[in-house]
Amino acid sequence: MAHLRHHPAICRVSELKHVSYRASLQHNMPIDDPHETAALLDALDASLPIPMMIGAELKTLLKSKGLKIDTAAPVLVEKTFYAGDEGGILAGLRASDTENQLVVSITHLVPPLDHPLAEKIIEYQRHRVMSIARQHGRPSPQRPSRKNKRKRK
Repeated sequence: MAHLRHHPAICRVSELKHVSYRASLQHNMPIDDPHETAALLDALDASLPIPMMIGAELKTLLKSKGLKIDTAAPVLVEKTFYAGDEGGILAGLRASDTENQLVVSITHLVPPLDHPLAEKIIEYQRHRVMSIARQHGRPSPQRPSRKNKRKRK
């Protein structure tokens, strides 16, 4: 998957955007903390491949594009990239039931809760989504914390 480093998706904003990233850059407020993001990328790279589940928004997009991927099965993150503050951490992945390779935002993937980096990945996702929402004057999405999810089970 080395060719994914030069994949066109790395250079453009994904179809998954639900806010204008260009507008967020005009506010001159960084979304990602550079040091924390670099540390997370290093940790992710050291842990590859990482099985993750596809999030709800990505499932919807894949279906609308006619991609036949078993969204109930985990996908393997085989490579990570940083697309700058505009794009965030991207994951090069392969679904187990297809030869399709995809590059998606890590915010659209769900790590296994028993993975050593699960807490850090979830914190990155939460921080990124909330920062983008704040920059656009939207209320921050309220996602239950992992601790709350465990109590509900």
